[in-house]
Amino acid sequence: MSHGENTTPLTSDALVEVAHLAEGIDRAVRRDAEALSRRLVEGRFYVACLGQLKRGKSTLLNALVGTAVLPTGVVPVTSVVTVVRYGAARGARVCMKGAGWTAIDPATISLYASERENPRNAKRVTAIEVFEPHPLLRSGLCLVDTPGVGSVFLENTTATREFLPQLDAALFVLGTDPPITAEELQLIEEVSKRVRHRIFVLSKADRTSDSERAEAVRFTTEILRTRVNADDQVSILVVSGADVLASGRPTGDWPALVQTLQQLATRAGANLLAEAERRGLAYLRARLVAAVEERIGLLERPLADSEARLAEQRARLADAERALSDLSPLLGAEEARLLEQVERDRDEFLANAVPLAERTLEARLASLAERGPALRARALAEAAAAAKANLDEWRRLKSVDVERLYRGANARFLEMLQTVDPDGASSGTSREVPLAIERGLRGGSAFYMTEMLAAAPDALSARVADALAAPFGGRIDAVRRDALAYLRRLLDVNSARAKNDLRERLTASRRELEGDVRRRLQETIRSAEAALGEARTLRAAGSAAVAGELNRLRSTLAAVLAVGAGAERL
Repeated sequence: MSHGENTTPLTSDALVEVAHLAEGIDRAVRRDAEALSRRLVEGRFYVACLGQLKRGKSTLLNALVGTAVLPTGVVPVTSVVTVVRYGAARGARVCMKGAGWTAIDPATISLYASERENPRNAKRVTAIEVFEPHPLLRSGLCLVDTPGVGSVFLENTTATREFLPQLDAALFVLGTDPPITAEELQLIEEVSKRVRHRIFVLSKADRTSDSERAEAVRFTTEILRTRVNADDQVSILVVSGADVLASGRPTGDWPALVQTLQQLATRAGANLLAEAERRGLAYLRARLVAAVEERIGLLERPLADSEARLAEQRARLADAERALSDLSPLLGAEEARLLEQVERDRDEFLANAVPLAERTLEARLASLAERGPALRARALAEAAAAAKANLDEWRRLKSVDVERLYRGANARFLEMLQTVDPDGASSGTSREVPLAIERGLRGGSAFYMTEMLAAAPDALSARVADALAAPFGGRIDAVRRDALAYLRRLLDVNSARAKNDLRERLTASRRELEGDVRRRLQETIRSAEAALGEARTLRAAGSAAVAGELNRLRSTLAAVLAVGAGAERL
């Protein structure tokens, strides 16, 4: 974790003012400002548990509070963001859209939070809070369980991403197979731009061998240093929440994890709250400014022009929504074609690379000076090096090809969408579409070459066979034979893993692009419909009503900008 934060506190007066200014303009901004102000007054800060689906996030949080309060399972479980906060007694409540908060039995949380009981959030749950009398939570620290990114259910990934503006610190839960995915890396990069406090854990330590954990920690540490934490020391804690829940005793790095969270709560809590207000105020201010400016624009235009423009925009919104549904299979078909090409390329790679790598390895083996037990170890290391050199070059070339092809598919998809929404008005993407095309695949590669140490022909039986082989030529023949077999195995397994890495990046990128466009459409539809109704009501009331509302909106805009400017000077 980093140090040296600005400890100058902000009061909640600015948030109260934003909530007041949002009255009658944007109910969502008012609601969110009031909620943020309440949690700041109560001293609550959020540590969100983030990661790929099925990393064991819910189990980890259950172990931290000492009870299995959050639902877990073998299929994607968490579908709604759930906050675990301090309470004098155990309890829970759920908030439904349009219905407010309702107290529930903590034993029934799965009815609202799990994908099985609440598929794709059909019950329209907006929030769940669990109250636990645990000392770790007493200082105001709240643990947040989030749906896994990369879920087959787009709604689950969306729920996690929509919570990001509210989090104050992040607890990233990673695994060993793979150690870190492209979507997880992208999420870590995105969150790191928002918050300073990040904790990394490797979960499910009870299900892996020492060598698998060591390899995963090494690879993940290097990736994080390169892509996220270049100037900081990266520490990955190896833990098993299931072990702690089952035995009640800490194992591995569990004591270090608890100590880190306790220090976060006692030493950084005030700073986290101040940072939360700064982030929240900037976020809410931008939303409110956009809402006010949209209303001013609707009223400043002549009546006929405004009504015609709004009617046209409404029709475009509907057309764009239908177009997105129609075009989604086309984008999926583009992805399928790309994956078929990757599959063919992988077969071609193996056909060409294996003979080349074998010749390279044969030459290296012939020049080895080692004898005895060191011979086998060196031969296997040479086999791994030959496999890596061939794989790295193939992956580099294929990544460039796939990136180029994906950009083309992406551009065609957005061009087709543009034909029904030529001005980009309905989707709000007119300025963002070029960036979406240029960005290409989302996130970075999560591939790492596993050397399959457990499967390498370096076991005691192989070394005994080497010692018994006579004469020396028999020994080196056995080592050569095993090294070549190991090389072929490495190329076969790792080229398949590299192919799957590209597949995962393609699927995640397509899903995120489609989700981004769909969310912008839905948000714009809701905003446009509300503005349309209010503008028509004002027009019907006459020019004096319109002029009065314009004056009010301009005064509100000036006041919102002043609140933001005052916060920036603090």
